[in-house]
Amino acid sequence: YALKAIDDHRLGLIGTADDAAYGKAKLAVEQIDRSLETVRTEVVIYLEEGWYVQSNAPSNQNLTATLVDIDSDRWSIANVKYPPAQSINLAFQNESLSVLEGEIRIPVAIQGKDESRSMVPIDVTFQACSHELCLLPETVRLELPLNAI
Repeated sequence: YALKAIDDHRLGLIGTADDAAYGKAKLAVEQIDRSLETVRTEVVIYLEEGWYVQSNAPSNQNLTATLVDIDSDRWSIANVKYPPAQSINLAFQNESLSVLEGEIRIPVAIQGKDESRSMVPIDVTFQACSHELCLLPETVRLELPLNAI
């Protein structure tokens, strides 16, 4: 699928970033539900065909893991469930890499209490690669508006 065809409103996405990995990736936060102290959400990474991100446990220590983090004094991550990785061989790498591809959904439980109806800043760190090269690692900040849940 082409990234430009993704309709944020149809998918129920809240915070999005269209220009990740030089336009090869789109990141978003999808709302699930909220109780008084816990927000359940999913970070979604859409990758163009032929592009991958390193898993949360890369097979090469020189590559950057895909990780979700919260930058807030009032909220913290209670649980993250990274999807299972697949092992692939790329032209520029002698050893196989532990990667994720396509539409990647990362369920995240966030705990805390914030009555102000503010945004929860969610940082997603990743390193995108194709069969020919790996881009520099990057961190994309997504914002989850609490009043949307």
